[in-house]
Amino acid sequence: MPGPDRPSPAASRGRSARRPGRALLLCFALALGGCSSLAWLRLPWSLTHAGHGLLAWFVPLAVLSVLLARGLQQWLRGPKVSGAGPQPPLTTYEAAFLAGGEARVVEVACASLAQRGWLITTQDWQALKPTKICGTPEDPLERAVLAAIARDGRPAHLRRVAALRIAPALYRRLHALGLLHDARTLQRLRRWPALLTGTVLLAGLAGIGFGLLHQQPVVPLVIAVASLAVTTLIFAAGHPQPLTRAGEALLAALRERHAPDPGWQRSDPALLLCLALCGAAAVRGLVPGGVGHVLAPPASDDDAPVGLDAGLDPGGSGCDSGGDGGCGSGCSG
Repeated sequence: MPGPDRPSPAASRGRSARRPGRALLLCFALALGGCSSLAWLRLPWSLTHAGHGLLAWFVPLAVLSVLLARGLQQWLRGPKVSGAGPQPPLTTYEAAFLAGGEARVVEVACASLAQRGWLITTQDWQALKPTKICGTPEDPLERAVLAAIARDGRPAHLRRVAALRIAPALYRRLHALGLLHDARTLQRLRRWPALLTGTVLLAGLAGIGFGLLHQQPVVPLVIAVASLAVTTLIFAAGHPQPLTRAGEALLAALRERHAPDPGWQRSDPALLLCLALCGAAAVRGLVPGGVGHVLAPPASDDDAPVGLDAGLDPGGSGCDSGGDGGCGSGCSG
C-alpha cells in the first residue's frame, strides 16, 4: 500500500496522462492565435501559410518517411544470409508449408493419396472423393486430409481444415528452425513502419487544418497527404513476408534443385517435392486421377482433363487398376 505522504499510483497516472493533453491544448491555442502569436518562433515555414508553404517541406519528408519505413521493415527481418550455409532437413510437407502455407500442404497430401490410387475427382470436376481405400495412411497429416475429403472434397473446405488441424504443428516446427517469423515480429513489421509514416501524416493533416483556418490554398497538400495516407494504410494492413531471411534462402535453394522435369513419370517420388515447392499448376498433368486439375484448374479448355483415369499407374500402389483409379472393384459412391 502507498504511504500517507506519497500520492497513489492512480493519481500519478492521472496527472501524467493530463500533461500531454495540456501541451496539445496549448499548441492548438497558439496556432489559433495566428501569425502574431507564432512570429517570434521564426519557423522555416509559417503556420499562417501552412497550406502553401508546408508543401515544400511535407513532400520530401513524406518520401523520406516511406523509404525509412521500408528500410525498417528490412531491418526487422534480420540480416541477410547466404544460401551456402547449413540447411536443416525438411520433410515434403514442411517444405510445402514453407513455400505455400496450408493450401500447398493440402495439394501435396492429395497428390500423394492420388499416386496410391486413393483419390479421384467428382464428375463435375469441382471436388475430390476417396476410392475404396486399401488401408489407412500411415502419415497422420494424410489421415486428416482423407477424413476431411470424406466429408467435403472441395479444395476450399480442405484448406480450412488444414489451417485448423495441420498448420499449427508445421508452423511450430519451422519457427523452431528459424525459418518463419513469430506473430510478434509480424506485428512489428506492420505497426512500426505505419507509425513512422503516420507521424508525418499527422503533420500534414495539421498543415491542412492551419491552411484552411487562414484561408490558404491546400489542394496540393491534400493530394500529398492522401497519398501518404494510402501508403500508411498499406503498411498497417498489409501482409508482410512470413519467411525469415534463412527461410527465403533455403526455399530458393530447394526450388533451384527441384525444378520440374519434363521426363518425370506420374509415380516419380520427386513429383511430390516439386509440387510442394512450385505448386500444383507446375505438375498439373502428372497428378493421377485428374486430381491436379481440381487443385489447380487450367486457365483454358485446351488443358482440360480427359478422364478420371488420367495419369493412373496400375503398378505403383499395389491395388487393382480399375478404370476409375479405385482399389478392388472400383470407387465408392
